[in-house]
Amino acid sequence: MEIPALLSNKESCLLAVADDKGLHILAQNVATRALHDAEQGQPTVLCHPGTRVRILELMSSWTADRTRTEKLCWLNGPVGVGKTTIAQTLAEKFQEDRLAGAFFFSRNDPSRNGLRLFVTTLAYQIVTSPSLGPLIGRFITDIINKKPTIVQSAFERQFEALIQGPCKMLDPHQWRDLPNVLMIDGIDECIDLPSQERLLSIFGAASTANPPLPFDIVLCSRAEPIIVDAFKRLPLSSISTKLSVGSSFHSDLDIAVFFRARFEEIRARHHRTMPPQLKE
Repeated sequence: MEIPALLSNKESCLLAVADDKGLHILAQNVATRALHDAEQGQPTVLCHPGTRVRILELMSSWTADRTRTEKLCWLNGPVGVGKTTIAQTLAEKFQEDRLAGAFFFSRNDPSRNGLRLFVTTLAYQIVTSPSLGPLIGRFITDIINKKPTIVQSAFERQFEALIQGPCKMLDPHQWRDLPNVLMIDGIDECIDLPSQERLLSIFGAASTANPPLPFDIVLCSRAEPIIVDAFKRLPLSSISTKLSVGSSFHSDLDIAVFFRARFEEIRARHHRTMPPQLKE
């Protein structure tokens, strides 16, 4: 493929990767509905303005803090408390300069209720990233070109070949200014319990390797026993911080803010037909 001379090095790299057979193989093994901006048949649900302010601030500060030793942040809470909405909001906020990749599990979707497409979906996001693609995208697609069956290999082998190995090709100092957040939502939605353990195990091992995985990982899930136990054991216990979504983050106030905003919308929409006593 001939690349116009007027293109920048970054644009040239992206075009070269786009013409790569490895990328096409990778694209055929992506769980598109697991992406944070995937079309779900309805608008993406984000936190309502003025709600979840404290927890969003904490998460933003955590990802921006380069002095901390924790590599993982586990956001947990009961079903229906809004963990996925928080994850979506953070992914949307980080997508320009901090988000390296995302995966939203769902037990009712065969493409994202297990680990089969997990690594390839993350790898695809890295390869197509305007910031990361030109730097390590070629390493990923070259591996696939040499061994196309890697996309069907065991989860651990895929992770080493397509994520951890290529990331080692960059000097650790280069990662300081690159997107380095992985947003993983709904680990408990992975229907095979051993797969939940395998996922947490690989993150623990990779984050404590030498050199360590350069990503900061945000994990969201219910506090299921198998996940709780994993975070109590080494290495996760020494490299993770935990946040529980609940009353400590002023959920009642968030609900009040949400309902006030909705009532204002109703009043504005039906102002002409609304009884006088309800217009005030």
